[in-house]
Amino acid sequence: MTTFKNILAVDPLPVAYSLTDSSLESDRSIGRQDVVIGEQWVVSAKIGEGCWGEVFQVKDKRTGRLYAVKREPRSPFSQIRHESIIYDILAGGPGIPQCHWYGIHDNYDCMVMDLLGADLKQLQDHVQAVPLPIVVDLGCQMVDMLEHIHDRGLVYRDIKPNNFLFAETCSFDDDELDDKHVTCQDVFDRWGEFRPKLFVVDFGLATYWRNLETKQPFPETKKPLRSRIGTARYASLNVHHGKIPARRDDMESLIYLLIELAKGSLPWTGIQARSTKVGWDRMRAIKEETSLTSLCAGLPSAFAALVEYTRHLHFLDRPNYTYMRHLLHSCLLHTPTSSPWPDVFVMDDLVNELPHIGSPPTPLVNHRPPVHPRQQKHQPQPPSSAPSHSRRPSYPKHKHPTPPLPSPAVQPHPGQTNPRPEQRKRRPSKKFNNNHRPTPSKAAKFKSSDPPAFKS
Repeated sequence: MTTFKNILAVDPLPVAYSLTDSSLESDRSIGRQDVVIGEQWVVSAKIGEGCWGEVFQVKDKRTGRLYAVKREPRSPFSQIRHESIIYDILAGGPGIPQCHWYGIHDNYDCMVMDLLGADLKQLQDHVQAVPLPIVVDLGCQMVDMLEHIHDRGLVYRDIKPNNFLFAETCSFDDDELDDKHVTCQDVFDRWGEFRPKLFVVDFGLATYWRNLETKQPFPETKKPLRSRIGTARYASLNVHHGKIPARRDDMESLIYLLIELAKGSLPWTGIQARSTKVGWDRMRAIKEETSLTSLCAGLPSAFAALVEYTRHLHFLDRPNYTYMRHLLHSCLLHTPTSSPWPDVFVMDDLVNELPHIGSPPTPLVNHRPPVHPRQQKHQPQPPSSAPSHSRRPSYPKHKHPTPPLPSPAVQPHPGQTNPRPEQRKRRPSKKFNNNHRPTPSKAAKFKSSDPPAFKS
């Protein structure tokens, strides 16, 4: 008899999988139509599989709603139990799907999650290019997700487009996958979504960066790690050098993902190697050799600023998520067309509201120059027949007494051409007298620009 455990408000679907239709084979334990998990969810089809487990589509017997279930064989290395705890911590955050049930079925650890649709990788492969306004909107959503994950004391450590999925209604059919001449806006119109919402899944590699009880961060280890964590294409330089992944590394990987969405590829995409270690080393070398100008060529300068900002963060630094969202929104100020999003400020929208150059100025009716509040009581009213600017306004007199005039200048003596005020005579110096002054040639040696040398 199977045992299971109900988990209230747990979170997303935690397995690295791709939604493909190539693996719809039946399974003895869970692939049959009559298999019921948790006495409530009936298995209907297999959605996909990954290196850690399999994903199936199930149907609730009570409501008829579709869900997704992920299973893994029970072992000491099973990650579903670890993920179920993480989902409980992240419950209710932005872009976090809900976990409805966790338990054991036929010696498998199982979780029932919200059923989602296509991922960013499928969108990138389906359309010709992802416009910059859409990249900015999706990037801001992912920044919000990572901010919530980090504030709960976790590091995601597995940024890649396959782990960011759209809602259940946003999916591709087989005939749509063959059409390569569509735009993102055409896809969103088919989905009926003006701004589709993203969800993050697969928390198998997520870990803690601080103690959840004491709120104290774990220190950084000096010894480099032998094995690398995450996807090499989007890994940060710190991860390439064997350092423990931190919040800064999640943000750097996210910027690489956004650059790939905007440009279509990265300079180190498509590298082939004989082993995983050689592939990681080659990507690290290319990332270090590629300049920010070459990496962000054709994109606004804000992308280069984001990469430089994330690379200069320290291990325990908290990324400035507001600043990163501000930089992403600033990319839209340099686009030649207006943004399709209503709540994004675009400079072109302001330009359209301003009057064109050369248009006649707006006539002013009964315009008068502004009057200082102290002068309003003393301002004379012009006659009704004359215009307001025909007479000079009279200003009030000063109430303070007139200051005394300065003393008159000293009158020159008869025959003196350059009058000078009387000055006190100076006492002749003991060392020098007025008859022995240095000659101009000697005095020129002592200039203010050439101070005497300092002697200690």
